[in-house]
Amino acid sequence: MKNGLIKLENYQITPLCKSDILSENDFQIINSKSGKVFISKRPFELQKSKFWITIYCKDNLINKVELKNNSNNRNYSDLSDQLIDKLQKDNIDFLFRCLGAPSKKTISGVEYSYDWGKVFSYFDNKSADIGIVIQYNDKYLQIGNKSYIFNHAIRKVIKFKSRVVVLIYDDLIITNNVIAFDNEGNQLWKINDLLDCKKPMGNVNIGKDNDKVLSVISAAGLEYKINVEIAKLVEKLYLK
Repeated sequence: MKNGLIKLENYQITPLCKSDILSENDFQIINSKSGKVFISKRPFELQKSKFWITIYCKDNLINKVELKNNSNNRNYSDLSDQLIDKLQKDNIDFLFRCLGAPSKKTISGVEYSYDWGKVFSYFDNKSADIGIVIQYNDKYLQIGNKSYIFNHAIRKVIKFKSRVVVLIYDDLIITNNVIAFDNEGNQLWKINDLLDCKKPMGNVNIGKDNDKVLSVISAAGLEYKINVEIAKLVEKLYLK
């Protein structure tokens, strides 16, 4: 867990992991305005402990995993103070066993901070809600042994045989926001390096046409086809 990897039996969740690895056989899927929520239909084993799992996604990427102790079938509202204290202690002991000493202690538990995100235990007095949260940093990217923290959120990651391409932006679209790396994590180019644009526009989506060609959709209604292997624009289409 220290590197952001969560092994839930047959599932391996990592930073920037796509939600399509999750099966409807194991999770109830809820569509919300902020993204999909996956709620486990049964407890999952993690590091020899059993938890009910809730997974939150944004732009088809997993950004938060919530663990709740298997005790009492997730019904916390009628728990005694003594049992609540025990569940809190169980969560803290679990994190100590998996991650060692915490970065800091809080009123509701403990917290661990990493470049890829953070892990913390919590307790909500009003709802008597108790759990553990793994929160991924949506600006963090690791390829090979290299890691990057961008100034903007990662919206999409496309993997080719020898290239990884990333789309970044926040609420506002920014220019030059498609970046390519090799499999060792070396940055190779940004999209404006390949386009002959007098007034560069931001890009809103990327896709994989085939094993070599990346599709980039700009905010201006243009689609660029880029051969990622040779870093060359091969086609430009007008969508509007």
